[in-house]
Amino acid sequence: MAELFVDGGIQLSGIDNAVSSVPAGGDIAKAQRLRLRRFAMAVATYALVTIATILTCRLGLGELSTVQWRIFMGVAVAGNALFLFLFMTGLNLRFSDPSLTWIQIFYSTCWGMVSLYALPAARPIVLMFYIPAFSFGMLGLRKGQYMSLAASVMALYGSVLVLEYLENVVVL
Repeated sequence: MAELFVDGGIQLSGIDNAVSSVPAGGDIAKAQRLRLRRFAMAVATYALVTIATILTCRLGLGELSTVQWRIFMGVAVAGNALFLFLFMTGLNLRFSDPSLTWIQIFYSTCWGMVSLYALPAARPIVLMFYIPAFSFGMLGLRKGQYMSLAASVMALYGSVLVLEYLENVVVL
């Protein structure tokens, strides 16, 4: 278990891979602070995407129902609360990638699929927000991890297109 103290220090006990998750020459508290700064950047990106979604709706490029807005915002808040909890408690150190890079990018992609599906006229705008996450992924993931992430995202996007196609077939 890990405990985060007010002064930013982390007390570890029972975490076998904690040493391997610390950058060479660094300490765990410093690595955790860096992870929290990066997480804050991810939260800022969620805020930007939310603002862009609001603007897209205001400009008449699409509309989200009340249920879709609740899902969109609820998933963003719940997921980021979970990631924050993992970082603040040190539970992220139990994972092979304590930065949780792959899962954070995948989660944000799943979240973005809500607006991607609901706002087909704004798809190019929504897809632009995937570029920073994948650029970060290129730097933070090994080749195999990055390729599996890209394949997963392509499958999700394909699912959105198939769902849209099936809805149009049923309507005709």
